[in-house]
Amino acid sequence: TYYCEKSSVMESKTYEYVKEGEEHISDWSDWSEYEETSCDIVDRNCDKTDKNCLSEIKTMTKTKSDKKNMVYQTERNAFTTIQKEIQQVCSNYDYVKIDGKYYRTDKDSNFKVLGLIKNTTKADYYNWKYNGRKKYHVPPTDTTNTHYIFVSEDYSNCGSTCVDHPDYYYDSYTFTKNLYEVVNTTSDCNTYITKVVPNYVIEKQKITVSREENQSIDVCYKSERKRNITKDENTIKWDNYNNKKLLKDGYNYTGNYK
Repeated sequence: TYYCEKSSVMESKTYEYVKEGEEHISDWSDWSEYEETSCDIVDRNCDKTDKNCLSEIKTMTKTKSDKKNMVYQTERNAFTTIQKEIQQVCSNYDYVKIDGKYYRTDKDSNFKVLGLIKNTTKADYYNWKYNGRKKYHVPPTDTTNTHYIFVSEDYSNCGSTCVDHPDYYYDSYTFTKNLYEVVNTTSDCNTYITKVVPNYVIEKQKITVSREENQSIDVCYKSERKRNITKDENTIKWDNYNNKKLLKDGYNYTGNYK
């Protein structure tokens, strides 16, 4: 009797059924104007029915010429002056210190004037003999009695750009007096005086040159179009409980009844 009464009550009520509206993919929008973008962006195409793919991209690349200041750098070993030393020395000689070693040479031979030699000197300078001007791909290295002066760079073998760096012109000078390595500045003499001893190291120095070059560069652009997911309105129906036709057609109870 209980079940009959419950069934009777349910049949006397009207229940709300709802059917979710269907989703549809809209038509594509127009393609946007091309705009500059990263060249890492690639084309993207969507499958017609893929609801997770809502934008397509097409790209294009243009090559244009642009001017760029190209810096070329290499290095060489060259004389560098460090702090001068005041030493007791033999009065009959001059002394110079190179890479931590003392050298004795003739008095008033003016080794120290190497710092005054310029790329415009181009002549014998005191006891530094001018050897002429030469082109090098690898910049030359100074030695204890040879000094090189940078003149200019030469791009004639580079074309529109250089593979590594250009060539270089250097003037070279050789010290014409002997340099004798000694243990200290008071070896083998009886008369001493106090003098300044020029102090040098031959160490790596950077050679940096630059020029403006025409370069071809790629500029990338993208255009995009989009689509949306649209959804029909939900369909509401009221009917008796357990309407098998509505349930089969995709309707579900909302929980509301009257």
